[in-house]
Amino acid sequence: MSSLNLKLIVINNYIGISIDKEYGNRSCPLTPYYFWPISNTWEQIKIKLNSKPWITAEERIRILNAVSKILEQPSEYLARTRLCNIREKELE
Repeated sequence: MSSLNLKLIVINNYIGISIDKEYGNRSCPLTPYYFWPISNTWEQIKIKLNSKPWITAEERIRILNAVSKILEQPSEYLARTRLCNIREKELE
């Protein structure tokens, strides 16, 4: 079974968000990193997810809700200085 994960990277005052698909112990990037506040991160991720017909509407909604939570509380994530994985379940 596979799952979708968010990956975050914090550089200075920017939050980079990407999505990976996990296959057991391996992962494959689905999107590049989109950096907030430079870009419209939520919209770009939505476009990428919509371009993957195998991702269900429910999965897209869960991921986009998780991205929204991150972007609504940027100070919490800007305090982090390392790359981290955030499973969508942790953000619900």
